[in-house]
Amino acid sequence: MRAIAAFIMRGRLQAIVAAAGLGLLGGVLFPPAWLLSGGVVGLVTLAQGPREGMLNAFAATTLVVLLSLLVMQPVLQAAAIFMLLWLPIVWVLSIVLYQTRSLAMTLLVNALLAGAIVLTAYVLLDDPAQWWYSQTEQLLPVMKQAGMDIPDEAAFKANMQEASQIMTGTLAAFVSLGLALTILIGRWWQSVVTRPGAFGEEYRNLRLGSTAAVIATLLVLPAWITTGGIGEMATNLLLVAVVLFLFQGLALGHAAVKQFGNNQAWLVMMYVVMVFTMPYGLLLAAVLGVLDNWFDFRARFRNIAR
Repeated sequence: MRAIAAFIMRGRLQAIVAAAGLGLLGGVLFPPAWLLSGGVVGLVTLAQGPREGMLNAFAATTLVVLLSLLVMQPVLQAAAIFMLLWLPIVWVLSIVLYQTRSLAMTLLVNALLAGAIVLTAYVLLDDPAQWWYSQTEQLLPVMKQAGMDIPDEAAFKANMQEASQIMTGTLAAFVSLGLALTILIGRWWQSVVTRPGAFGEEYRNLRLGSTAAVIATLLVLPAWITTGGIGEMATNLLLVAVVLFLFQGLALGHAAVKQFGNNQAWLVMMYVVMVFTMPYGLLLAAVLGVLDNWFDFRARFRNIAR
């Protein structure tokens, strides 16, 4: 990763090629490369300013769009659409980080954007869940034509009906997760080329604040108690809050490992356990992230380590 960051910082052309190339790689072979493509924009914006970041995002997107028009391959078109939507938002969030120098503020703005997606869906669509169900219902004949065996169509439709109630929040949460990871990659790269170790220190001290924690907690009540549109909307917003505080929960884990000897094996174990216990491991990390704003677990770690 250090070599990639160094290549990006060599000059404007290298940064544009890196952003466009990683975007194409994400569209053709390896979707996670899209995160690195956005990370290029983040790095350029943070290291050289918003103007240079905007130029990088615009030039890289234009290059991918032109290639898509020339080659006319669906995967390139998908990459072009992705970059048209993705990179401008990454650039905006990078400006927030550039101006505030605060990972917490940047993640909060990111969560607000994701929450706006949920609220917009409920404003524009009379019943977002029903809209999602109508879209997923069309999968049934396609699956049959593909030769897939569906022994119980009624159960399949019931599962789709239940899943459709949280599809809006799930989409917003995944967008929020991807954007947050992209910004963190950009900041990490900046730290690698300017001040190694600075990103790790910033991330381990990440605190999102009691106000955000209170709002996330208040969403739990209508999500669990209220039925209908209000409860459904609160549940979808709660999914966005889980992603937000997941990052503070993970920061708490990194801080604990650093405080008690810096054994990286514990970090690997933490992530492995989270993967194999999904979604409960993610939810637990998010809950710890919320509680950390009131109980300051890092201070407790320091007291124990003395």
